[in-house]
Amino acid sequence: MILSIIIPYTEGDSTRMKALAKLMLCVDEQDYADYELIVPEVIFSGEKSFPFECDKHLVLKADPPFNKSWVINVAVRNCKSKHILVLDADIRFENDFFSRVVKFIDNRKFFVAYSTIICEKGRDNIDRREMPAHVVKSAGGAWYVNKDFFWEVGGMNEKYYGYGAEDNDMWQRVKFVQGEVEYMPYTIIHTYHHWHPPDSNFPLNPDRVKLFEDTVKDIGGEIERLKKLKQGRNKPCQANITNQKL
Repeated sequence: MILSIIIPYTEGDSTRMKALAKLMLCVDEQDYADYELIVPEVIFSGEKSFPFECDKHLVLKADPPFNKSWVINVAVRNCKSKHILVLDADIRFENDFFSRVVKFIDNRKFFVAYSTIICEKGRDNIDRREMPAHVVKSAGGAWYVNKDFFWEVGGMNEKYYGYGAEDNDMWQRVKFVQGEVEYMPYTIIHTYHHWHPPDSNFPLNPDRVKLFEDTVKDIGGEIERLKKLKQGRNKPCQANITNQKL
């Protein structure tokens, strides 16, 4: 089984780059090798900056702030496999992670690929925390989706810019369609990095709560709206893909 691995990326500060390096080391050390690695990188100015090897490097030009949903949608349209694993660029796992995901897939269309997440201690995180995934209620960190099902629930919601709530939005729509969200028994680590300063390319989204509430008020209607948009091609800021044909 070919697994399409997506790591949405945009250039960050030094702590984020160190977190990315730790993730890529985890990827390189996997005991399951039948996968393609897709990195959609948004650049706001200058040149691409992803410093590691991957199978598909999608260089996307856009205006800040970062739109993680759009980036993931673009990458899904470029996957050659129907089996997709999305990874945040700041997590870590053991070398059996990909093989455990493949075994857990069976006939599942979607699942969060961990049951517990450990958040490391750092400047903006006073204590090391361990949280069960069902409390987080998010399609974040690490999650699997069947490509057809991804578009059945509307894909990632591109109305979110900056940091926050796009992954909770996806989780709610999956739950609405499936009736429940499954969690793969596994523990991952969230590598510490500094929080999201307002002057960065990826600030905390001040509208995230209202946008999320709008989805929750009419989840079925939001799914139909998203399906009509055919997301992952253009986005409101008219970003263009510079080196890949969709």
